Amino acid sequence: MNSEVSLVEEVRFSVLSRRIKIIGIVIIVALFITYLAGLFVTASYVNKDFAILNLISLIACTAMCIVSIYIRKALLSKVNSKNFINKYFSTHIISFAICETGGLFSITTNLFINSNIMYASVSVLIAIIYVFLNFPRHGDLGKLNLEKGV
Repeated sequence: MNSEVSLVEEVRFSVLSRRIKIIGIVIIVALFITYLAGLFVTASYVNKDFAILNLISLIACTAMCIVSIYIRKALLSKVNSKNFINKYFSTHIISFAICETGGLFSITTNLFINSNIMYASVSVLIAIIYVFLNFPRHGDLGKLNLEKGV
């Protein structure tokens, strides 16, 4: 954990973080489009027998999004100068995928299986917020185990 980072590492980090942010924005757009598509499909289809699935899917979405933050932190601790590009990129993709999976599960359950617009709206907001929280930050570069002068 060096407090000083070389210029080469800063440039590598900047380029890689832009790619990761673009993928995160695409995931957010995909979540929102799926949500909008579900709003067009949803109708008065409410099955009281499946009402518990709505709550379970919202809890699952929240849990998966919270877990994605801890998985991101755990995987970032294993990044070093030799595996920086692959490991840093895959760390963020894994955390995005976990958030997206939770969000899509909750959206499909709450809009396509059993109509509950409120739970679907909350779950899409949670998923989008946690995708933003998983975006790379410039402060991450100083926390990584990068050796000086790569």
